[in-house]
Amino acid sequence: MLKKILQIIVNDGILYKREMAERVGVQTETLDDMLKILLERGYLRLSECGISEKVVCSSCPSAGSCNTGVSGQAYYVTAVGRKYAQH
Repeated sequence: MLKKILQIIVNDGILYKREMAERVGVQTETLDDMLKILLERGYLRLSECGISEKVVCSSCPSAGSCNTGVSGQAYYVTAVGRKYAQH
């Protein structure tokens, strides 16, 4: 299932945790544990955004779904994670 999570992130981009949990077939709490494992193994990296002003960062991959003033988290697959997801 860890590989499936990486494949979903790589192929479909950033998803809400609830949607990802449904696609993997687990509860969101279980998904949180799985994401933690992927982070610890270096397959994912976490990016946090807490912009409090109305700013659109064109380089941010979640700019289209960003809620200003709300702290968010996005998971990105590392090079090692991409390699693992392909095998």
